Amino acid sequence: MLPFQASVFFLLLSMFFSIISFTYRHSNKVVISLSFMEINSAQMNFDMYLDWKLFSLSAIVSFITGNIMIYSQTYMNSDKHKKRFILILSLFALSMIWTTLTSKNIMPMLIGWDFLGLTSLLLIIHYQSKYVYLFAMTTFILNRLGDISFIIAGAYWFNSGSWSIYSMTEKQLFVMILMSIAAFTKSAQIPFSSWLPKAMAAPTPVSALVHSSTLVTAGVILIIQLEPFIMSFNIKTLFMSLSILTMLISSLAAIMENDLKKIIAFSTMSQISMMMMILFMGNANLAFFHLLTHALFKSLMFMAAGTIIHHSENEQDIRKINNVSKMLPLETIMINFSLLALMGFPFYSGFYSKDLIIEYYMVSNINPLMIILIDLSICMTSMYSTRLSMYLCWNNSFKNILFNWKTSLPEKTIMIMFSMPILSSGAMLMSLFISNFNFELPLPKILKTFSMWGMFLSILTTLLTMNFNLKMKIIKSYSNSLGFLDLFMSSISIFTSKFSMMYFNLTENLWIKFLTINMKINIKNMLNNKKLFNFNLMIKYIMFLLIMFLLIN
Repeated sequence: MLPFQASVFFLLLSMFFSIISFTYRHSNKVVISLSFMEINSAQMNFDMYLDWKLFSLSAIVSFITGNIMIYSQTYMNSDKHKKRFILILSLFALSMIWTTLTSKNIMPMLIGWDFLGLTSLLLIIHYQSKYVYLFAMTTFILNRLGDISFIIAGAYWFNSGSWSIYSMTEKQLFVMILMSIAAFTKSAQIPFSSWLPKAMAAPTPVSALVHSSTLVTAGVILIIQLEPFIMSFNIKTLFMSLSILTMLISSLAAIMENDLKKIIAFSTMSQISMMMMILFMGNANLAFFHLLTHALFKSLMFMAAGTIIHHSENEQDIRKINNVSKMLPLETIMINFSLLALMGFPFYSGFYSKDLIIEYYMVSNINPLMIILIDLSICMTSMYSTRLSMYLCWNNSFKNILFNWKTSLPEKTIMIMFSMPILSSGAMLMSLFISNFNFELPLPKILKTFSMWGMFLSILTTLLTMNFNLKMKIIKSYSNSLGFLDLFMSSISIFTSKFSMMYFNLTENLWIKFLTINMKINIKNMLNNKKLFNFNLMIKYIMFLLIMFLLIN
């Protein structure tokens, strides 16, 4: 009953956040501030801003998590550690909600940011094996790199006297670079994108949550909060170029890939890159709107794909999974619904945000080469979506594998007939949310049809070339390794392990002994001289260092 109880909790939490979001939609922001430590003139406050955008995202995260808990009731039914899995998954979702609600204050956000990395590592290694540990280590190292950047930036931020994002009076380029690196590691942008396909070793419910509204979106939320500061520096052009490059390579990798879960993972990377690109162009509202619409249909896509894999003897090769429409008609409808939303098909939820994004960058003052690369990436989105749909539903070139129908009817009804239709209705109604934003329409009506013509030509090209067996080994190896980043990151992992061992031995033998001996001498001198003020100040510093040490480790 644990998944059911967790699903009820998160669905009620989603309702609570929705009520608060609609309450403060047209009102001024309310700030809840709690001061828990003061060092000289610097204040350590816990600030929570009642912003309707943050509460709406928290409501969607809770809504998706509640449906995934119902989905896990059957998907993880035979797992020996189902209770542990549900508890860690709940902590993972709560960490994302905490990170979202406290994203306007660096210190509280760091706590949720760190818990996101820790719980995601525990979820990835749920299926324990040698290769899973290797994939988890790559994910952990890259995310810790972002955590270190976040901590260093937070220390510099504290020079302004507070950790609130509104306390930064001086525009510091170094702090913005560190924060952007932290966001890029969480959102799997180049050169930190190699961990996202490896995270597919986690169970499908984890993938549905990670790739829709939690881990990869945390970096987007951070950049949304820092967007006014980043836009004042020229470094935004470099970050935008990296986002466009990530979108291009991930779209190409999705076309060349045959693993069902990896195709969806690459599509997530492509869509997150699109959000980052629009953010660095200066339109945070549009990126946030696409984040909301993408979260719902991407979680639906993963749940439908997971059901197909679950009933296909855990086969993930799309060349062997075909004619699913005859065996699993509801899942076929759901995955095609989400693929159409991903392509930006007219009047689906993804259409409203994606069409506005296309209009916005077409009239932006950016390099024409960048516009061509963005157009190519968007066309490739339609191509790999069409390819995936054709392989799953209509391809008869391979013999069907045996489907596993051991799942009992009540469990199958709970998993399929409740969770996925609710998510599909949420993804469809998400288009109504556009009324909360005041978007301008920069293109005339004639030019607005160009994006739909591009989608139509991409679908037609895919249908005409599906039967051609093109031998492009170099392109496949380049795209599947994300521009040979896997080889580079493997070398980095080996170097990091050796350096960490050397650093540990150095600190264990030298610095720890040195610091402990000096601290004893200083405390004894303070007590002898009765300098109580300095002693109390030193205790505060020790408490602060202890908190930072616990966060780092």
